[in-house]
Amino acid sequence: MAAQENDDDDEYQQLVKSQRLKAAVHYTVGLIAVEAEQETGLKFNRHLIAAISESTCKYTQTMARDLELFAKHAKRSTINTDDILMVVRKTKTLSDYMREYTKELTDEKEKINVKRKEKKKKSTTTSVAATKDVDSRDDWEESNQ
Repeated sequence: MAAQENDDDDEYQQLVKSQRLKAAVHYTVGLIAVEAEQETGLKFNRHLIAAISESTCKYTQTMARDLELFAKHAKRSTINTDDILMVVRKTKTLSDYMREYTKELTDEKEKINVKRKEKKKKSTTTSVAATKDVDSRDDWEESNQ
């Protein structure tokens, strides 16, 4: 009996979470529509906004499922950019955008790695120089004794 109630509670929580996410998507699509109305002068029907919101939610769910399957197929437990590029490959505009965005992220990561290596190299050089100073000081003290 307690297990049944626990399952019902989990199911209810999942439903609430799903509804909150859909409401957030609907709100955001509405804001985008208002912005587009101001820029273009076109009016957006509330049914159209609801349809776009629902389509966005369904597409996102499908994409999430596909991402999970691609990662699982590659015997990974983590989704990476290769999986995202596979999902968006059929939509040229989105694919081009994601490739460019991925390239920017990769370039940024490389810059950070280069800076880390340079910093590490400087600290290693400083350590070596400090060691040489200590060695020369020890040699000097030995020769003066």
